[in-house]
Amino acid sequence: MYNLVILFIFLISQTSTDKVEDRFTDIMNCFSEDNSCSSVSLKTKNLECCKLTINFEKDYDYYDEDTSVCAAVFTNYISDDMKKSVEAMAREEFGVIDYFTGLGISSIGKFSTTYKCKKKSATFTFGGYTYTDSEIQILKSDDNCFRLYYYSVGDVLGITKKNIAKNDCLKAKILQTTKNANIQCGYSEFTILWSDNTNTDFNTCYYLPKAAVKSKQLDTQTQSFLDKMNSYISTRERKTSKSYKVTITDSNGNVLTYDSATGIVSKENYIKAKIFILFILFLVF
Repeated sequence: MYNLVILFIFLISQTSTDKVEDRFTDIMNCFSEDNSCSSVSLKTKNLECCKLTINFEKDYDYYDEDTSVCAAVFTNYISDDMKKSVEAMAREEFGVIDYFTGLGISSIGKFSTTYKCKKKSATFTFGGYTYTDSEIQILKSDDNCFRLYYYSVGDVLGITKKNIAKNDCLKAKILQTTKNANIQCGYSEFTILWSDNTNTDFNTCYYLPKAAVKSKQLDTQTQSFLDKMNSYISTRERKTSKSYKVTITDSNGNVLTYDSATGIVSKENYIKAKIFILFILFLVF
């Protein structure tokens, strides 16, 4: 159960104004606090030390007592849009993993994570999912966004690695509940800088929530995904990663770029930029 706690502790988004070393120190100082989370003073802008409580329902297959810890959270991350995005992506990912592995993950009972901060509070609910027959077909489809992610990785769960093209991601299938949360499947382009100053490029699919593009804040699933991909490729290549950059593009032209060396998240829209350029050319000529 400890690993589950750690997963939700890192509800950490990135900003362009903070030093990475200060952010890491703040996270560890908060996590090491045993009593009053709110008494911990952090240097990073908008980052608060909040009380995180994970509550498990009684019918949870692996039921354990409720767990509370201190967790560093960017309070501008906590919003209705982000809550909707996080819960929708979790529902789809639980389902895909279940039908990929047969482990029964989607049948896990409900549990919730509650963040109590000075400025804001929020509760995220997960588990206890059921799916319609049509949803199950999407989850089982080779063209599902999350399944394409697994295919691009390969060597996991006995899955044969496949090369992923941009069009595969932009036309990937996702659940309607995921679409309703303003999430699309995005094309992710990684560049990893190794300790010997060489680079490795890697492309895959993953979800891009509109809330993340709008706020320039990484949701839990996206942050975890980026870190896992960096770790996976490092293990595969048997090299030490110094940092990585990733650009995620969706079919609406939204682009989110993240640089792990600086912690900077930036956004743009290629389609709008192209229209603007064409407009300028029209005026000139």
